[in-house]
Amino acid sequence: MVVTNFIIGMAGHARHGKTALVGALTGLDHSVDLGFAPLYLPCGITAGIVDVPGSSRFTKNILAGFTGVDLLIIVVAADEGVCAQTTEHLDFAVLLGISRVIVALTKIDSVDSDREAEVRSAIGDLLASRSLVPTATVSISVPRQEGLSELVAAIEEGAHDLSPRSLDLPIRLPIDRSFVLPAAGRVVTGVLWSGVLAAAGELELVQSKEVCRPLRVEVYGQLVSKALPGQPVALNMIVSGDPPERGDWVAAPGVLMPAREIIAQARILPGCRHGLRDGAIVWVHHGTRAVPAHIYLVEGDKLEPGGEGFVQVVPRQPLSAVVRDRFVFRTVSSPVTVGGGTVIETSSRARGRPAGAHWRVLAGGDESEIVKELFGRCLQPLTIEDVAQASYLGESTAAAVAETLVKKGVLRAVKVRRRAFYLDSALLDGAGRDLRNHLDDYRRQHPYDFGPKVEKVRIELWPHLSSSQADIILTHFINEGLTVLTEERLGVRAASESAPARRKMVELYRKLKGFSPPDRAELEQSQEIDTADLNHLLARLEAEGRIIQPAPDIYFTVEAIGEARETLMDYLLEAGEITEARFCELLGTNNKYAGPLCLYFDQERLTRRAGEVRVLYGL
Repeated sequence: MVVTNFIIGMAGHARHGKTALVGALTGLDHSVDLGFAPLYLPCGITAGIVDVPGSSRFTKNILAGFTGVDLLIIVVAADEGVCAQTTEHLDFAVLLGISRVIVALTKIDSVDSDREAEVRSAIGDLLASRSLVPTATVSISVPRQEGLSELVAAIEEGAHDLSPRSLDLPIRLPIDRSFVLPAAGRVVTGVLWSGVLAAAGELELVQSKEVCRPLRVEVYGQLVSKALPGQPVALNMIVSGDPPERGDWVAAPGVLMPAREIIAQARILPGCRHGLRDGAIVWVHHGTRAVPAHIYLVEGDKLEPGGEGFVQVVPRQPLSAVVRDRFVFRTVSSPVTVGGGTVIETSSRARGRPAGAHWRVLAGGDESEIVKELFGRCLQPLTIEDVAQASYLGESTAAAVAETLVKKGVLRAVKVRRRAFYLDSALLDGAGRDLRNHLDDYRRQHPYDFGPKVEKVRIELWPHLSSSQADIILTHFINEGLTVLTEERLGVRAASESAPARRKMVELYRKLKGFSPPDRAELEQSQEIDTADLNHLLARLEAEGRIIQPAPDIYFTVEAIGEARETLMDYLLEAGEITEARFCELLGTNNKYAGPLCLYFDQERLTRRAGEVRVLYGL
């Protein structure tokens, strides 16, 4: 199947002739900010060209410009040859999975044939060092109009090698510009990553969860009934809340959950001098958004230059990433690209240090193995819509794979209230044995009772499932004749603790708020309870994840820890270093409390001591 539209990234060093080349091909001019010009190819295909900024001062714009690019034209001036941004732009292409490259050798009218051959050889070596094979290398002189027809022919040839984007995936539009037009209202632009976008229904701004209503859709300045994946879109819409900004996403409601943790397969550039240390703080560029994030290595303490490995990315602000998305990460202290990664799975909450051998399966990319892995992790009923969203394969693909696995006996389809749910066959059989054993044990212990209550069975056998999910499994077993249901007999609600104890915990928690909470001795006096009871209450609050003990006899609420972390990060991202005295001033406390907090953030690898000051860990 041949693509009908795609995006060309016009990249390369500043002043190498990118903008002039775009103008020669399309008749349009571009500026430093992102914009798309249509290129109507003789074969009938329409390509959008984005002029990627060449100066390192516009790194965020550069990486945003690579968003959605299918084919890269790397522009190299024959008089200057390979320069810093030539190399960097090719690194971005490799890290973002852009493998189709055309070399445009410009300004050949200003050099002789020997110099042209020299530059051709240099760019060829550079591409080969990154395992890139150019579709063509075209010599161009824009003033003489030489080489333009050959470049167009090379673009057409490259287009035939592109795979069309799926129409089955939900709408995802990364916003690169947001502005207001008189008499029209709010407009956002960007390359449509997936889905079919029309001026109908409701959409969602992912970061703010604001509902928006599309009014008008334009592609290359022309009103269209619908926009297809790979097209640059201008979307006129009504937004009820705060205006959207670059880096946000427009998506189908409920499809994208901002991720607070990302598991990815990372790749470090061979030219990166220091590699990547466990716990390093970097800028993560995804779509049109860039945020600071911690990167933790799943194995080892460091990824060496040229190395690959699984990492846990914990962004400071959530990222709207899905499976198989690509991203680039750069150092915080200086603008150096370290490497990039491919998303394997995401979570809406940070889960601590991960461990999962299943990532190798997910990273392999085989659709059947990915779906099997999703079901095989734990007993959980999923619909085709659930599978499609978790795997980001599209509903038709997910349905076809699931049905194939049902025929092979790997999955089992369970119908409840006319809806089909799928479960791993082996896990479902195991759940049936567990239920049968549980019922037999209960009957031996309580011979005169009908059976355990439903709620207790849910909690004891399937604590990881919601009530509705457990009910699906129980309904299946009831339909299979394994058990019967009478007056909710199948489980006991867990006994709640006494009201006086709960009141004491609430009172204690309130006293621990802020950055100067009472220490243990002060708490014993104020709570009017003995040491043993106080220790019990503190242990309960710690177990519930509501307080943290950074030092003996000192406790902070998790909210205070979070606020202190934000304050510290904000200051270090701007100033680079901080003293303990300055940290005291920022929190409005004294060394008794600021000292333990500093040590706690050192242990958490947020900071490290550098003499009398602290700096971000990994720098």
